[in-house]
Amino acid sequence: MDDIVRREITNGWEGKRAPDYKNRVIFDETAVRFRHLRRCGSTMMGAIKFLSENQRAQSQLRTSLRDAFVTATKESRKLLIQEITSTRIPYLDAVSEEIFRMAGTIPSHVRTATEDTVVLGHVIPKGTDVLLSINGPGFTSPGFTIDENKRTESCRSTKGEKKQWDMDMFCLERWLVKSGKECVDRGAAPQMLFSLGPRGCFGKRSGQLNVRVLLVLLMWHFKFLPLPDELISDGIENFICRPRARICSVGKRTLMN
Repeated sequence: MDDIVRREITNGWEGKRAPDYKNRVIFDETAVRFRHLRRCGSTMMGAIKFLSENQRAQSQLRTSLRDAFVTATKESRKLLIQEITSTRIPYLDAVSEEIFRMAGTIPSHVRTATEDTVVLGHVIPKGTDVLLSINGPGFTSPGFTIDENKRTESCRSTKGEKKQWDMDMFCLERWLVKSGKECVDRGAAPQMLFSLGPRGCFGKRSGQLNVRVLLVLLMWHFKFLPLPDELISDGIENFICRPRARICSVGKRTLMN
């Protein structure tokens, strides 16, 4: 919001007019920003849920952070924003990708067919709105069995290039590649939270940065303990998806453990 207001003040000064804080463009940008904040909050709720249920991954993430932020660890101090945003931490990136995949904050995308086409034997006329689910089979659970004869030749030629194992499991290792030094393959598994191509979310980098900063700070200062089975729940769909039970067990940690 500070950036939006500052830009309008600058535009008004350059155009020799009074700033117009109620113009339609600002309304639209503000609405997008608030939707972004709500989705980021729901994604972090999912992050806490998955890391609470996967203590090994949480412990390894904390170890990776200590190894990456050597100076802060030795000085037993809080992290600087410059350190969080500029330090290369493949395991943290893998955690983020798996959280984006499993949290499924957005249940689906909508696209309009621009021409008549056929998908897996189903005719889709031009102008049809198609809902593309991104938190079901093939994304967060095993995919459907498809008759290969119904696929196009280009689809069949790419089959098997990517592993799609254990899609219902929270598995960070699927994103990690070791070729000389450890790195992250962001195409290792289906993940469409931000969509793709020219219709992809223009706030993707902002969303990734927000989740990175929040995740690092939470892991640096707190431990998220396992919940009893009766308090563990799946997600609930509304405009966005979020865990049904918004409960977590938090333990304070020192900066050296």
